[in-house]
Amino acid sequence: MTRDMELIRRIFAEIQSRDDVGPRRLEIPGVDEAIVARHLEMLLAEGLIEGEKFDPLGQLFPIISVKDLSWRGHDFAAALTNDSVWAQIKKTFSASDLKTLPLAVFKEVSIGLLTQWAKAKAGL
Repeated sequence: MTRDMELIRRIFAEIQSRDDVGPRRLEIPGVDEAIVARHLEMLLAEGLIEGEKFDPLGQLFPIISVKDLSWRGHDFAAALTNDSVWAQIKKTFSASDLKTLPLAVFKEVSIGLLTQWAKAKAGL
């Protein structure tokens, strides 16, 4: 399976849209629950989301009960869900680039673009 940054963007937006931090499963309409679970598992391991992982017997994929984004997750989500930043990313990187670009590099570029955008908005 390859990492899907479009899906991660949707996951972040879904978590940000919540009005509570009660831990629960996250479903993304139109996306197989095993794919969502694997992406959540990677985000949890990276420390970008807060939650718990459960490995039920007989189930092929873990259940991730999501509480919220972590502080680092909120910072990354701010860049990733900003429409101006996302448009620039999509213009600059191909779909295959997004699948293979290391997460640390992708985060740095995204937050750098958000910083540029914010400075331009502030007239700096």
